[in-house]
Amino acid sequence: SFPLRVERDVPHAQLPQRLAEADICFLSLEEEAARQLPAKLYEYMAACRPTLAVVPPEGAAARLLRETRSGRVVAPGDDEGLRRTLLDMVACAREGRLESPPPEAREPFRRDRLVEQMAAVLEKVRRK
Repeated sequence: SFPLRVERDVPHAQLPQRLAEADICFLSLEEEAARQLPAKLYEYMAACRPTLAVVPPEGAAARLLRETRSGRVVAPGDDEGLRRTLLDMVACAREGRLESPPPEAREPFRRDRLVEQMAAVLEKVRRK
């Protein structure tokens, strides 16, 4: 067994601290959401915490996690794959060998960088 803490309704201001304390973050998306990149994934990446993602393997979230080496992907419905992956990640965490995403993986998703990009888009639209 291993300690599991599920956090519900955490105020956004507390989220960075809670994520920094986590060994593993969890993301789940159904097949219909294959094109989605949920905001919580960006929060996980900003915290530089590994993600266990039950998401469509060819979807946007899986692709981003693979490209940034930010987590492990299990297909929805693959219960045995989820069990194996979770147990492996927990064992790695206990032994101090669970790899966190490299710091450069989070750079494109830092809030200040995203705000700058949004400001540039809005300025471009304003000038038209």
